[in-house]
Amino acid sequence: MKKLLALVMVFSIALPGRFARGTFSAVRSVPELQVLESTRAGMIFEFFSPDFSKSLTWLELGDRNYSSQYQLDYTSEAGKPRLPKVSFLIGVPASGQVELIVLEDEQRWIDSQQPLTLAPQPARLQADFGAGALETTPAMTLINNRLTSLFPETSLRVDQEAWLRNQRLIRIVLYPLQYDPLRDQLLWHQRLKFRVSFPSSLSKPTAATAGADIVGLDPLFDAPLRQNLLNYEVARDFQVNLNQAALRAGLSSARLADSTLAPGDGSYRIEVDQDGLYQLTYADLQAAGLDVANLDPTTIHLTSQGEAVAIFVENEDGDEHSFSPGENIYFYGQKFSGERLAQQYAQEASNYLAFSAQLPNGSPTVWQPQFSAEMLEKYTDTNVYWLSLESTPGVRMQVVDGTPHDVYPIPPSYPARAHAEQSNHWYTHNFTSEDTWYWDRIQNTTQRAYGVNLNALATQPFTAILRGEMAARASNAYYNPDHHTKLFFNSPTNMVEDAFWDGISRRRFEISLPSAQLVEGANTLYLSLYFDAYIGQLSDWVYFDWFEIDYQRRFVAENDQLTYSREESGSRWQYQIENITSPGMLILDTTNPLAPAWITNAQLRGSAWAFEAGHSGTASYLVTGVNAVRAPKDIAYYQPPNLLSPTNQYDYLFITHADFVTATQALADFRAAQGLRTLIVDVNDLYNLFNYGIYHSIAIKNFLAYTFSHWASPPSYVLLIGDGHWNFKASPAYNAPPIYMPPHLGWVDPWQGELDSSNLLAAVVGNDPLPDLFIGRLPVNSPAELSAAVTKIINYESAGLQNFHRRLLFIADNVPDPAGDFVAASEGIIGDYVNPGFQVERIYQNAYNCPPQCANVTSAILNTLNTNGALLVNFAGHGGVNRWSHEAILTTAHVPSLSNATLLPVIVSITCLDGYWLHPGEVPYPFPSLIEELVRAQSKGAVSAFAPVGLGVATGHDNLWRGFYQALFSDGDWSLGEAALSAKLRVYASGSNIDLVHTYTIFGDPALQIKSPYRFDLTHVPPGETDLPGSVFEYTLSLRNTGLVSDTYRVEISGNQWVLTAPEFVGPVAPGAQAELAVSIYSSLYLPNGSSDTVNIRLISLGDQQDFANAQITSVISTTFEWRLTHAPLIVK
Repeated sequence: MKKLLALVMVFSIALPGRFARGTFSAVRSVPELQVLESTRAGMIFEFFSPDFSKSLTWLELGDRNYSSQYQLDYTSEAGKPRLPKVSFLIGVPASGQVELIVLEDEQRWIDSQQPLTLAPQPARLQADFGAGALETTPAMTLINNRLTSLFPETSLRVDQEAWLRNQRLIRIVLYPLQYDPLRDQLLWHQRLKFRVSFPSSLSKPTAATAGADIVGLDPLFDAPLRQNLLNYEVARDFQVNLNQAALRAGLSSARLADSTLAPGDGSYRIEVDQDGLYQLTYADLQAAGLDVANLDPTTIHLTSQGEAVAIFVENEDGDEHSFSPGENIYFYGQKFSGERLAQQYAQEASNYLAFSAQLPNGSPTVWQPQFSAEMLEKYTDTNVYWLSLESTPGVRMQVVDGTPHDVYPIPPSYPARAHAEQSNHWYTHNFTSEDTWYWDRIQNTTQRAYGVNLNALATQPFTAILRGEMAARASNAYYNPDHHTKLFFNSPTNMVEDAFWDGISRRRFEISLPSAQLVEGANTLYLSLYFDAYIGQLSDWVYFDWFEIDYQRRFVAENDQLTYSREESGSRWQYQIENITSPGMLILDTTNPLAPAWITNAQLRGSAWAFEAGHSGTASYLVTGVNAVRAPKDIAYYQPPNLLSPTNQYDYLFITHADFVTATQALADFRAAQGLRTLIVDVNDLYNLFNYGIYHSIAIKNFLAYTFSHWASPPSYVLLIGDGHWNFKASPAYNAPPIYMPPHLGWVDPWQGELDSSNLLAAVVGNDPLPDLFIGRLPVNSPAELSAAVTKIINYESAGLQNFHRRLLFIADNVPDPAGDFVAASEGIIGDYVNPGFQVERIYQNAYNCPPQCANVTSAILNTLNTNGALLVNFAGHGGVNRWSHEAILTTAHVPSLSNATLLPVIVSITCLDGYWLHPGEVPYPFPSLIEELVRAQSKGAVSAFAPVGLGVATGHDNLWRGFYQALFSDGDWSLGEAALSAKLRVYASGSNIDLVHTYTIFGDPALQIKSPYRFDLTHVPPGETDLPGSVFEYTLSLRNTGLVSDTYRVEISGNQWVLTAPEFVGPVAPGAQAELAVSIYSSLYLPNGSSDTVNIRLISLGDQQDFANAQITSVISTTFEWRLTHAPLIVK
């Protein structure tokens, strides 16, 4: 749950002494938020509002985002008025409450300028990978009419708490307007003065009092915090030790490693994907590497998903401490079920979005997806069991006598369920279930048929239950109902249900059937869709998901095996099992599947095997012929690497598939040579160590969280290497290429719903969406593709400056467009951020008369990339998975035409979907994304990209874009990872379009240093001088601008004890020009012989904060130095 931080609130309407009815001088032409005071005890702010009596929008008042540290946006609650808001981030102490107090509030009522605009919501997609759009629906208007009090409720609030590594943050939101539906007026806060107090932090901790909590800044995360925190200088004092941050922010215990696996303690990994009785033979274990000759079977332990599993060990030779040929180990194995892990990882859903949805009666609702068992089971059916040898005895099955005595009742049947489901169609934006796979897609009135086999039907009459689910994809907002379906069973004309229903909803049916309607063998459910739900209906679109039948079944084995459950009601029963064809039968009581009982002494009674058993409630059993005992899919010895050591400390983790370890080494070595401590990690080790061996991307997050809570120093960079897709179980309707790195699916896109979010993998400290590591992806399919991408990265950083490193390319979609003004957005970035000296090239579709003449746009893009090059390539406009703009001005088909090996850009993609790397393609066509093709192309394309996996809208994109460019051009931070984080922090600060935090991804190396055109050298550092006490030491340092654009240099002085004067800045200095820095050091007349003073001088480029030069000069006093006499003129009065 989110912590409630604001414990003290003074509502603005409760301050009549400050209430005013006239126009105040506080009103500004533009919004203004001032920080009046910032200390460890808190902050005082003053906000001045623009004139909202003229317009209720920022833009119409001529306002833009005048500060990168506070955001101007609008409320976005469904069905509520769209009103202006101001939001910003501040750093707060690592623990303790935060108090928010209104000090002064100048306010007055103004007319509401009806009709008020309602906050738009994401519109339903009309097609997979369609454009995201916003809409206001009639349902929202109905909700709006139910407003009975002020909206928003307060003029100020603490909106959310977050952690960025070891820095705790809060977002504060200010609402200059509140709507009163009873008065139909707006309460306008023209000036607000308020305090944010940090009561627990009045005294600054020292190293002696704070212990582990005192910590220096993490320099890699310093720049994004400086850019986005209003109290950055003070907030630095609130940072804590990273391990402490992990604990205080509530890192879940679910993130701990599997304690059964530790370095030096090898275990045996056993895979199963079906329920059944499994046998481990002497030969199986020997082949896996177990020393069976010296094995003491009593020391064998078996676990699954962290739980002990009981086993049965045969003891043919009478010695329980030896394991002989012919003896076997048995266990009850189960296909993977996600129920247990879903409970363990339930917190993972806290950053999922909520979605507007509909019920089958057409009424609106909100669907909140969960990290359910389905979110795990869609990845795999394979469960993993771990066999280990311990010093204590392992859990064993209880042996129970099942001798039949013919005194207990024999039930004729048991309740069975036959479930039928297929995964043929993938559809993620129904917003009713985490299940995104469907059996059938229906868009016409042709009757469909779905089958299931039933056998051994009970001979006595019973009532069967037919249930299932279907989901609608189409709707008509003007009619209710808008769907008409009929169900028929075992005959195209035997109708069992006639239903009218409404909306893009999920409909569940449950129908009682007399047993006479069921048949032995194949049973068929028929579904018909009708276009008569309303007058004039011409089409509809429905997905059929699954169906099942509950019925009574006789105790007849199928394929020599029978699994059943029934209510035993505290009595003992005799069960007689037919159709066991093996010469013998084995029986397990699986009521507790982790600790089944081994039932012995069954007897053959004619053609049936009989045994007795009883429970107080529902019991479950597995009966299997000896020839039907299963063998595991695989048994293999596993020796874990040393990833759990508390002494581990690495800066950069390369997580990759085993096939790519060798090719990854070149990049790891390159970063290591730059001073980063690097480690290559096989992703399979993470499944084993951090998810009990179960295949799922959550293991990566568990591992990263573990490094924060257990390692001596957690990493800063993570690169996920390997391509993948969402067709985990190889549905034949889609391609199924190898998955080297699975996507991390989460419900983070307002339009598409489920999507990959590598960002969520890195959000490990706190319960928030902010990434605590710089994370990137390289979706490659072979060592050759990886080597090509790595070579581009190394060559890019190793090469010297070239002229194209001061060139910026802006590509914009055609306008006007209801989605946004892409040209104006581009010009806004150019005008507000691009520094003098950079060359800007524009390729705007409108300038090329595109459409229809779009081939010229493509030619211009290719020619610029191949001939002139660009440091940054920006695209603003509509996008698709494999293209830019509806007119396809750049597509994956154009990548082979590139020849820009020495002119590689970084791409900043302000669009939708071009980074959607996780589609498997539909048979027989592949469907790679444009960005992944550009990044992994050999000797061409791009070196890296910052691009979206999902959809978005222009307002959020513009904020993200500004954050990225603010980092580069205003803050001089040219690290790709840091610029991307700054962009996400800016979006997070706004409190809107948070989906972009999840879906924007670095494709390439997050440690990449973008090739900024700022460079300089210190060309002369004078030697230290020796002089007499009282002397002034004069030094002149020289520097040359060796970059491509003008630059100014900040001067930092440290280490000196004597008085010193020097300018704070040098410059601006033109490219190729030289400048001097004069430093004067004043010595005291009373200094003894041999006294000295050393000054450290650092010159830092304002254009690129990573470009700096150090100098050190020592001045020495000597009293034996020859006196220099100065003859003064004779003055005569």
